Amino acid sequence: MSRRSLWRWVFVLWSLATLCAMFLRPVTPIDETRYLTVAWEMRLAGDPWLPMLNGVPYSDKPPLLFWLINAGWSVFGVNDLWPRLLTATFGLGVVLLTARCAVLLCTDGHNVAPVAALALTATPLWLLFNGAVMFDVPLTFFSLAAVALVIDMRGEGRRSQWVLVGLMLGLGMLTKGPTVLLHALPLALLAPLWKDALEQERRLSPTGDDGGGTANWWPWYRGVLLAFVTGVLVLATWLGPV
Repeated sequence: MSRRSLWRWVFVLWSLATLCAMFLRPVTPIDETRYLTVAWEMRLAGDPWLPMLNGVPYSDKPPLLFWLINAGWSVFGVNDLWPRLLTATFGLGVVLLTARCAVLLCTDGHNVAPVAALALTATPLWLLFNGAVMFDVPLTFFSLAAVALVIDMRGEGRRSQWVLVGLMLGLGMLTKGPTVLLHALPLALLAPLWKDALEQERRLSPTGDDGGGTANWWPWYRGVLLAFVTGVLVLATWLGPV
């Protein structure tokens, strides 16, 4: 099967899963109904920053998903379709980022990428969570985005790349707390165990892309620190006003 055919099946499966989530599956208790209630009470209270449940601040989850739900409601009106389309869009992003990681990690990455994307899209667990009004898929998106950015760096990485990694970490923390750090930071901190081998493979690849080794790791770890600080500053955009 050609790459184009594989990608066509990826988008067909995603579209079917999204349509089923939006129009056939009801909002399920306890989690989905609770999260939609929190977003609705924020709207009723007129507070764009602080999640509310039963008239009191809701501290179980950070606010990013609630912010995005309310942003869509401001445009499309209050409905239960937008929140599902929102998380399904993050689900499609997860599929594309999985393909991107395949390109970065595999010698024959451009052929492996659509296979990896289709394998994920056909997974029952992904089909179940795609379109669910929950935090797991957006968290996976920001975690994979940070991971892909770290893998894609050449040498010590540019400052702008590390700031972008920090932005993904910060948005991940605004989605589901510091869990995102468990996925991305170990990869960056343990770079001496994998990065030189990956860049050597890139130098030997048919593209002739010279990764440029990383003999001195201090600039790299300064970048990791910059990403962490950037992530904390992004999180502070919510903690400050609250």
